[in-house]
Amino acid sequence: MLTLHPQFEIDEDAGILVEADAPTATQVIGEGPTETDDRTEPDVGVYADALLLIDELERHDPASMDSLDTETLIDLYTLLSDVQRGANDLRKDIADTLLD
Repeated sequence: MLTLHPQFEIDEDAGILVEADAPTATQVIGEGPTETDDRTEPDVGVYADALLLIDELERHDPASMDSLDTETLIDLYTLLSDVQRGANDLRKDIADTLLD
C-alpha cells in the first residue's frame, strides 16, 4: 500500500496511515528520503479531489454497485463530478496558456 499525499505516512508496524504536521520526504515512517522523493502537493483543486476519489475507489468496489449503500454511491458520484469539473478547469487553463 502506498500513499501519494506528501502529508501522510504509512506506519507499516501498525498498518495505518498517519497524517504528518508538514509534508514528508518519504511516505513510509522510519525511511529516509531518496533523490526521487521530492514530491510536493500541487496547488490545483483537482489534486485533492482526485486523491479523495482514489481513496474511495480503494475502499469500495465500484464494479459491484448493487452491494454499495446509498451514501457511498452519492460520495462516489459527487467525487467523480468534482474531479471532472476540476480537470475541465485545469484543461481550460492549459489550453489558454497554449493559445497565448
